[in-house]
Amino acid sequence: MMIVRHSLTRRDAVLVLLGASCMHIFTFLFRSQLAPPEILIDTGVVRDHLLDVPPVGVHVTHIRTKTIVHATTVIATAHSQPTADTHVAEAEVVDVARDIPETTIVAHAPGWTLFENLYMYNDTLVFVSDTPSDFPDMRLMTSTPMTAENNPENIAAREPTRYSMTSLTPTEARRRWGAGPSEGGENRIFSVTGNTILVNEPSQFLRHYYHLVAELLFGVQAFWHGALSGALDSDPASATHRAPPPPIDRIIFARSDADGWRDDPGFNAYVVRAAFPDVTIEEEEDWIDRVIVTSDGDRAWHFRGFCSRTEVPRSAVRSVG
Repeated sequence: MMIVRHSLTRRDAVLVLLGASCMHIFTFLFRSQLAPPEILIDTGVVRDHLLDVPPVGVHVTHIRTKTIVHATTVIATAHSQPTADTHVAEAEVVDVARDIPETTIVAHAPGWTLFENLYMYNDTLVFVSDTPSDFPDMRLMTSTPMTAENNPENIAAREPTRYSMTSLTPTEARRRWGAGPSEGGENRIFSVTGNTILVNEPSQFLRHYYHLVAELLFGVQAFWHGALSGALDSDPASATHRAPPPPIDRIIFARSDADGWRDDPGFNAYVVRAAFPDVTIEEEEDWIDRVIVTSDGDRAWHFRGFCSRTEVPRSAVRSVG
């Protein structure tokens, strides 16, 4: 007969504490003692925006990254679960379509926005619509990514600008990215298939397990399932009463390198890989590659499904409701 102990003894508590302490000490002692090599990337990005030249003229971005572990993450949104054939068909249609697909919002809450057909050029998110007034306030959809401080000046500085997000009418988008005689009928648009999640936050809090897992990933799951899960199954014998949402294909940490979102014990990476085993991860360096390709503004990236996660300044949150 097995005896079940209903309470911890003092010996049990000491053993649990000792085990946890040993795990922490071993993790600290047996990390690689060799300093990883530094990778210096000096990238000149000319911000030639569609609207006009930024007030300070030409910006040159100097990026110095210290890569400890390299990984890539990106996630995207869509209405139905895509197949490989669907991905190819979508890319071909956007490349040669006479009309560039307009942007729609599938779901929205302050700091969380699920787009269909969102565009990006030179680090500026673009939604294409004849009725931009139907979209939420930009300060509820994006922000200027910078370290957060609890003072009015910093909160004001994190408000989005026209270079964070802007809108174009379908006619304007066609004029700028549409096919010309030299393109042979193909639009100057690179279509990214699948479902993408953009994390627009800097690495200030991402390395903390509670922030990345409990706030970001749990929030993504709740928002994703709530917006994209199918209708309830009317058959009471059905094993699942709600169809699953489409998969998340990539997660983009646009303002953080690998060391910026991976914590030392490895909890963050473990949870990401366990919860999203097929996901591709892109980081700041990958996002910069996309920015450079579209820096002239005459071509753009097209995200079929796109979920944006950003920190909303407190003043914007107070204005809601």
